[in-house]
Amino acid sequence: MSEPTTMSIKGQVTIPRDVRGRLGLQAGDKIAWSLLSNGTVVVRPNTRPMADLVGMLTRPGQPGVTVDEASASGEPPLITLCALLETERALRSRYKIDRASMTAAVIVMLETPGIEFEQAPTVEVALYLFEQVPSANFADCLLLARATHPGRDRFMTFDACAAKLPRAELGQ
Repeated sequence: MSEPTTMSIKGQVTIPRDVRGRLGLQAGDKIAWSLLSNGTVVVRPNTRPMADLVGMLTRPGQPGVTVDEASASGEPPLITLCALLETERALRSRYKIDRASMTAAVIVMLETPGIEFEQAPTVEVALYLFEQVPSANFADCLLLARATHPGRDRFMTFDACAAKLPRAELGQ
């Protein structure tokens, strides 16, 4: 854990060197801050452009749609938790996307103006768990985050791998 920092009168803090190094932050990089309902603050680098992901899940000849086009009806496009799980499975199994790229893709979607997520704070907790528990898969992290987000302390599962997550218990 890094040493505590002090906030200046202007509300500025210095990000500790080890944190900057781990996140790959450099001067001028943008940082996204999220406040979860339990008071936890999630800080993420906001450095990967959405253009890196455009068309990743379309088939050749299949027309894509931009966020602006999808929002033309006046209602922002909604990414449901089920759709997110399907996307994660496709990225992992069909496109062989690694964990870091998967995390980056979800973060870019979370931070894209005009896209709405079902339970965005739950997705952020799932991303945090996914990073903290390298043996866990994203689906298990999302299920645990969803189960514990409304203030529950425990999550029961019948999946032995998911039961290894913090606060998860294996049902018998």
